[in-house]
Amino acid sequence: MRLRKTRFSNIVWFLYGITVLTFSALIFTETARFFFLDKGMGLLFTAAIFLISSGLVILRFYLQTKKPAKKENKANSKVLNILTFVFAFVCLIAGIFLRLRQIQNASFAPEISGSVSEEIYYSIFYSLSALFGGDFVTVIIFNTVLTVVFSVCLFFAMRKILGNFAALLSVCFAFVSPYFCTFGLSKGPELLSLVFDMLALLFISLLLPGRKAKAPIAILAGFFIGLAVFADFSAIAFLLFIPMLFVRDKVEEPGSKNKSFVNAALLIPGAILGIGFEAFVLAMLKGNPFLNEVLSFVSGIRPFANKVHIFASSDLAGLSIAALLLIPGIAAGYASRKKDQGTAVALILIGFCVLDSLGFSGINGGCEMAAILLFAGMAGNLFDMLSYKEPVPETEATLEVKDTLTEVDLDKEPESEAEEAKEAVGIKEETEVKTSSENKTKTEEKIEEDLREGQAPLENPLPVPKKKERGQVDYDYYVADNADYDI
Repeated sequence: MRLRKTRFSNIVWFLYGITVLTFSALIFTETARFFFLDKGMGLLFTAAIFLISSGLVILRFYLQTKKPAKKENKANSKVLNILTFVFAFVCLIAGIFLRLRQIQNASFAPEISGSVSEEIYYSIFYSLSALFGGDFVTVIIFNTVLTVVFSVCLFFAMRKILGNFAALLSVCFAFVSPYFCTFGLSKGPELLSLVFDMLALLFISLLLPGRKAKAPIAILAGFFIGLAVFADFSAIAFLLFIPMLFVRDKVEEPGSKNKSFVNAALLIPGAILGIGFEAFVLAMLKGNPFLNEVLSFVSGIRPFANKVHIFASSDLAGLSIAALLLIPGIAAGYASRKKDQGTAVALILIGFCVLDSLGFSGINGGCEMAAILLFAGMAGNLFDMLSYKEPVPETEATLEVKDTLTEVDLDKEPESEAEEAKEAVGIKEETEVKTSSENKTKTEEKIEEDLREGQAPLENPLPVPKKKERGQVDYDYYVADNADYDI
């Protein structure tokens, strides 16, 4: 999905850069401790890698020759898509295998603390326990199913918004990261909260860029945002993507702004519907009045209700790799001229981090897990930004060459616009030479034929009057040539 970069995108990217540097500083200061270094070295390393990588990235963008963007080859695109799905499937199998190895170390402590996701999770788990038994195997299978569900939603959402690289890296974190393999096993409610979050992100990706009215998708996006908000209030950050619905291209369709307004307006009723639906389900599970659950949700929205969590120290290796990719991505996003660098995901990510820092997130830690997955997706976005080339506007000469190529050969698909122009000019010259050669050959053959018949060619080819011939008179009866006539 390509969105046009605006001033709003640059402002968001500046705030995103501050968020990434804060996240990276926390990671590197914590990592320095494991190498028996002072935490201040982590801050110095963050600043050094930011300056060095930013200089190299910006230098690359501004010194590269401006060449026409290559036309996407359908065969190469198919191969890349197939490899993306194959690699994601391999990560899925590896994640399942790693979780099965944790069966003996898994712990299950059903201590309900009042969280909505915990209430729903344990209610579903107790129902499964009645059928399959409440042992650790059931816990592992149930949590693995939840992981697969939210990871599939995450994969298609990231692939739609940011591309294949972002989808792969985020799915790698979801399946094979130690943070998700260990922490998510013993605390399944976080996984259920992630299912709501990623379903909301999936329908947001289907709604963007929002130039056309998509009422059912807008309502469903708002509905799953409401489910996520009721489970963890920090998910209200999903609504921050609404300004991206109004990012316009230079060529606008009539009434396109009204269509975007329809999509944005339907999100709020959808979110209210989702909150009401989850309050109704929770009221049925607890046996409490519906209004009490709604009031309990509203009264629970207060700052500093939990401890501040930005990252998990149990996965410093993976998070350090993500931080190393995120830092040069700041400069790459600024250097991209007209391409939006993932502002919708950046807005949601900034909202998650700010609300989590203010203590609005739930006590189950689902907000931190969602933020890590979004960080991983934005880290993968670096490869897409570095490989992207700006399309060159078509001139009248280019359009004329394309028309010539279309008339000559409609089946051929050249690899780039430059090759199209070169091939079209070559075909045109070859056609003219061939026609001239054929005409010359025909003229020489005609002259040789006339010489054989004894008719020499005229020296002056200008038109002359036709030679007169003696007229012949025919009679119905015989008349002698020397006949006399009486006058």
